[in-house]
Amino acid sequence: MSADIHDPHAGTPPWRMLLWGSIPVLLAIPAIGMLFSAEVDWSLFDFALAAGLLSGTALVAEIIMRNARSFPLKALLIALLLAALAFVWVELAVGVVGSPIAGS
Repeated sequence: MSADIHDPHAGTPPWRMLLWGSIPVLLAIPAIGMLFSAEVDWSLFDFALAAGLLSGTALVAEIIMRNARSFPLKALLIALLLAALAFVWVELAVGVVGSPIAGS
């Protein structure tokens, strides 16, 4: 009997484990930063919003990886997805596009 029979990750592509495993790592960065600096001041809402954004992005990335046929198409769609995530993240952080929150 093979030892892999009881491994829940047997056959899981490495990109998938990296994709979903990166979310807690990315969320740990500001959590650790809050221990060392008063400048990093995230609330529970901030962590929940970041977790939602990262999880949603990971879900869309997984859909792209499963359904896009060619590598160039996958790369283009993933790059656009990451650009959209970066834009939303920066907009929420500093309000670069003149959101009403930025003027308050």
